[in-house]
Amino acid sequence: MKQQTSLYLDAIRICAAIAVFFSHITRESLSANNPIILFLGQFGQEGVAVFFVISGIVIAFVAKEKEHDLRSFIVARL
Repeated sequence: MKQQTSLYLDAIRICAAIAVFFSHITRESLSANNPIILFLGQFGQEGVAVFFVISGIVIAFVAKEKEHDLRSFIVARL
């Protein structure tokens, strides 16, 4: 995977995680009067789906293309 593609996927995952975060804080009374938080908070379920789909793509790529033995897998994770 090209570095540019990897960075793009990371950026999308970060945006998805932020959407989930805002979804959680919309349940708190602090966000009741903030239209930006309320707007972003409505995308929590989509954020979860996007995050896990992209994570699955990254995991599948790593499993197929990268570390082929247990030792190199553990070293890469450390």
